[in-house]
Amino acid sequence: MDGKNTLELKSKKTMHTIIAIVLAMLASHQMPTQASMADSIAVTDSTAIADSLIARADTLNGVVVTAKEIVRYDDHLLLYPNKNQRQHAANGFDVVKNMMLPGVTVDRDNGSISAMGATAALYVNGLPADVNDIKMLRPKDIIRIEYFDAPRGKYSGYQLVVNFIAKKYKYGGYVMMNGSQTIGYNRGNYNASATLNHDKMTYTAFVGGGYSGPVTSESSSTAYYNLPSGQIQRSSETEAKSKSNSQYGQLRLRYQNKQTSLTSYFGLARSASPGSESWGKIYEGDEVKESSNFSKSGGLSPSVSFNGEHSWHNSNRLTFNLSGSYSHNKYDRSYTESGFSTLTNSKEDAVGLNGNINYAYFKNKWSLTSYTSFRGNLYNSEYSGTYDTRQHMWQHDLVSLLWLSYYFNRRLSISGAGGFHWQYTDLRGAKVFSEFFPRAQFYLQYRTRRGMLMWKSYLGSVTYSPNVINDTRIDVNPYMVKIGTPDLKRAYSFGSTIYYSGQLGKLKLMLSTNYSYNHNLLINDYYLENDNKIVQSFAWGGRVHFGSAYAAATYSFTDKFEMTGSVNYQHTSVSSNISKHNNCVTGSAGLKWYIKDFSLSPYISFYSKSLNYMSLSYSSYPTSYGLQATYSRKNLYVALNCLMPFDKLKFKNNLATPLYGYNETSYNRSNSQYLTITVSYSFDFGRRVERVEREKSSSSSSLMTM
Repeated sequence: MDGKNTLELKSKKTMHTIIAIVLAMLASHQMPTQASMADSIAVTDSTAIADSLIARADTLNGVVVTAKEIVRYDDHLLLYPNKNQRQHAANGFDVVKNMMLPGVTVDRDNGSISAMGATAALYVNGLPADVNDIKMLRPKDIIRIEYFDAPRGKYSGYQLVVNFIAKKYKYGGYVMMNGSQTIGYNRGNYNASATLNHDKMTYTAFVGGGYSGPVTSESSSTAYYNLPSGQIQRSSETEAKSKSNSQYGQLRLRYQNKQTSLTSYFGLARSASPGSESWGKIYEGDEVKESSNFSKSGGLSPSVSFNGEHSWHNSNRLTFNLSGSYSHNKYDRSYTESGFSTLTNSKEDAVGLNGNINYAYFKNKWSLTSYTSFRGNLYNSEYSGTYDTRQHMWQHDLVSLLWLSYYFNRRLSISGAGGFHWQYTDLRGAKVFSEFFPRAQFYLQYRTRRGMLMWKSYLGSVTYSPNVINDTRIDVNPYMVKIGTPDLKRAYSFGSTIYYSGQLGKLKLMLSTNYSYNHNLLINDYYLENDNKIVQSFAWGGRVHFGSAYAAATYSFTDKFEMTGSVNYQHTSVSSNISKHNNCVTGSAGLKWYIKDFSLSPYISFYSKSLNYMSLSYSSYPTSYGLQATYSRKNLYVALNCLMPFDKLKFKNNLATPLYGYNETSYNRSNSQYLTITVSYSFDFGRRVERVEREKSSSSSSLMTM
């Protein structure tokens, strides 16, 4: 190539760069539609340009900038992680945690993101994701995160949604491995995955497994049983050991072009608790009894799924999902004390079929969305031992909603939804429950220059897990038996929240107040059987009032040093055959300090007390503290997490009813005084590709356990 051609080529590149910058600046003064705005922000996989634009702009028409890394857009926040937040993270959960969003709680071990009492549904590039998808998502591949605190459109069926937007590549692949090991007690989790992209196809294979135990625990309790013959008091001291293991794998295929995405996968998961045992002494009057309890469980579940999305004309979008699963589950328990023994052997075959379809239409200031979902499950259970029973259960749910949204201007919008929820349960063909419930939701949003004020309300129904409906008998001890209830009735739920999020200088702030009312709930009930046993079951008619006031803030001293804290007041009131109430003020604090390739994160959660509306029991959680330290360089990430190194974390539970009550103090080795080491490493081959994607197979169970 001669000098003239080289000079022309450089000039063209320079001109293209100037044009791109000018167009980006002009874009900040356009009035985009809801659909086009999201596309305009995602025109490049390079976050440097996006971050630069956000840093320079105060307000984009229709977009309110609340921080350098945070943009308010309509019903969600656009989160742009900075260099430190990406570098000192092993996966997507870590990235969200490092951003220290006020009011947002990230549980990286169990894989959940929650806020305002709701757990977020997880997505990657707009498609449903599993917990393990996010755990294996490389931070350097995350362009931005969409945090929906007022979900609409394709996310209409959820209270909270987190969608990770990851880089897309045409050719190449990468392998990623991670593992965590706990010192102090035995627990480990290890995973490996490989992804290959070729043009519009993505191929992913994943395998992983984990184990725990033996984990020791200790408990002491005092219980009373008020029988016609008199009150029986029992004090017990118990030691226990438990262990478990799991293995899972998945193969996934994805086709994707500009308008259409189709994904299919096959997954297989196995879980087992091969032996959980406890032993102790029971003091009953002057008598001392020896007790022992042994249980084991296991399950095998294959699953398949097919989902897709198609958009056209920048104003229409169709998404759908269809999945099926099968589970074979087993549970065995034997309990013995002096003069008494009980045995339960159970097995179950469960088949599940789930699907949903969503259509969204946008035009000018209006948007219209229809959402329909179906969930169907069949359970066949067989029990042997002390009691021999069989159970055949059908459980179906159908939800249909129609959303209508109107945008008065770039600051004020209103949304409403109406529809129905159909619940159907058939227990052995004799107990049939079939009811239609109204469903409604309402959002009113006002975007300020630095934040968003929102009022949202809902009217819905309450559903219960199949093991609550199970009417199989299980002996707890000589004086108590546990039975579910197949006699289902209508139960309603209503809630309203006023919510503000925004930024004042270096201070990120979240304020909320919430009230909810649940009508005709299932509440634990105790009654006598044959004057010599107390039956633990359920009764309808419970009324639960819940109120809270919450404030959380994060202050950024620099981009390398941040502090966060929260305070929370909660009130719970339960009215049924027995009335209970609880008031609690609690809080938390933490900080994040980045030091080149290292980071330090001390944290503390203060004492709290809660009331379980179903069991009517109180639980006390003591103050806990810990420290996380990380090292990250290139593709290597190492983290050390130490929890309560100097104190044992003991929990207290108590219950008081006319027939039965207890006070219990327990300590589990897995709750404190341990250190967890986490290591993550990835390497590329060819050109880098899109994220690792996979899904852990799972299925619900109707088996009643202790």
